[in-house]
Amino acid sequence: MIDYIGQIAWSDISSDGKHILATNPQNSDILLMSIDGEIIGNFNKSGDQPDAIGGSPLSRPQFVKENEWAILGKNGVLAFDFEGQFTKAAKPDFPVTLSMTISNANILHFMDEEKALVYYLGRDGKNTFYVNPESSQLEIIDLNTGDFTAALPIPKDSKFKNPDKIHSVMTATPVMEISDGKLYLAFKNEPKLWIYDLNNLDEPLEQIDINFDQFIEKEGVNPKEVEQDNVAFSSKDFTYAAINKILAHDDQVLLQYTKGLTDAEFEEITESTKDQMEIFSRIFEKNKNHYCILSTTGKVHPIIMPDKAGAVEFWDKEGNLWVGYNQEEELDCEVLYKCVLKEEK
Repeated sequence: MIDYIGQIAWSDISSDGKHILATNPQNSDILLMSIDGEIIGNFNKSGDQPDAIGGSPLSRPQFVKENEWAILGKNGVLAFDFEGQFTKAAKPDFPVTLSMTISNANILHFMDEEKALVYYLGRDGKNTFYVNPESSQLEIIDLNTGDFTAALPIPKDSKFKNPDKIHSVMTATPVMEISDGKLYLAFKNEPKLWIYDLNNLDEPLEQIDINFDQFIEKEGVNPKEVEQDNVAFSSKDFTYAAINKILAHDDQVLLQYTKGLTDAEFEEITESTKDQMEIFSRIFEKNKNHYCILSTTGKVHPIIMPDKAGAVEFWDKEGNLWVGYNQEEELDCEVLYKCVLKEEK
């Protein structure tokens, strides 16, 4: 339980399990707290001062090691100690494309105490709304040298690799997790999971085709039929299925995902109201998150969430799941539950 007035988005738990990072999306404050809920640091690294990330955060903050954390912005990845003092940085040698990067996304993951993987648009210089099938999808940042290095081409069996049917960046955002020397990678609107050795990001070790009972995909478009520089989306774009989070522990994989809405379900919403805000609200209410454990064969084992449980935030080194509180019921504090995953008999 955390005594804090304001909105909290949980970000990371330290490797020793003693500290938690969170953010306030409304003002970009970064909260460092003990595992007992005591807030021991409140920082804001937005802006253009020398030790700031430039503008608003592009990622949620992550622990570099047990006494250091980092965050991604348009100025690169900047690291700080527990007093909020700048320690080191890695900055790109190309202009980042900010147009469709989702603020506070889970797109910064540390491989070790010096290197991290980030999703950072702009290296190919095309600045389009559509994914370039030939471009790298991630950057390896090195806090020791300060360098950015392109990494990870789109896997050959991904639909986003097809140059004849291109997709918007909204559907192709990478979803990542790093655990035990492996990278677990998916793309938002594709029911596949790739597993890589961190020492070789050119070819995956394994591909898993996920057997969701429903996963509504958006079709790609002919590149000759669209204006690739034109950023355009509608309420319909938010009705598709999405893999939103990957967590891994001891080779087990947990997915947070939405199934998507059928055309009939979307039509029912749009026929009942013309108010755009109400349409979006009803889409998000109906296209809700689900959780599952994924087997190596692609079978989905649904997780039954407790009453009043919110999102699954972390899977710690001891195998505990940390679950937020259902924000539909207002409290005068923030709550995070420590849970154990049990097999139903």
